[in-house]
Amino acid sequence: MPGTSGFNRSADALRLARAPLRASLVMLLVSTAMVQDRSSAASASPPVNGAPANTDLNALVAAVTGWAAADMGLPVPVELPRLVFVEPTAMLAELNAQRRGQEDGFDASASPVEALAFYNSRTRTLSLPAGWTGGSPAELSILVHELVHHLQTLFHQGFACPADREKQAYATQERWLGMFGEDLESAFGIDRLTLLVTTSCMF
Repeated sequence: MPGTSGFNRSADALRLARAPLRASLVMLLVSTAMVQDRSSAASASPPVNGAPANTDLNALVAAVTGWAAADMGLPVPVELPRLVFVEPTAMLAELNAQRRGQEDGFDASASPVEALAFYNSRTRTLSLPAGWTGGSPAELSILVHELVHHLQTLFHQGFACPADREKQAYATQERWLGMFGEDLESAFGIDRLTLLVTTSCMF
């Protein structure tokens, strides 16, 4: 059809032009949520390993959850995950337990991002590494990834295998990073082959 290719190029250009605006709006929303959280907990002490975060991060988590739900085509849930901060040694212990499949509610897969954070579907607890601030798109993408698992749990989504469950989480995380000109490889060194192996049931 005459003119179709030109129309498609214009539509693609418009989408690219809007991407920085979407990213700016998302970061404005997230930054506002973080400022509100920090001001409401300015005197909070550092979180104890494995204990609920002292800083009230509900506004931040709610903002990012809303974005992830929209990306997945789901309604925004009322229930947010319980958030805890975990020291590196405890995080490694949880990862090893996950690999052995001994921790009820944890995935049997051990994807690269799961080495940075965990979501327990039984307790609906999201564990982030101690020192996590959410101060960059990459750090926030870790939260995005685990919130996808929370949404998968809340909406009782079924998957062929644990790796298949990761596929959706990585896809949403990649789209988040893409708004800021990044991707999984630039942010975390996860190349296409690693992603294929991590998200395929055959491996």
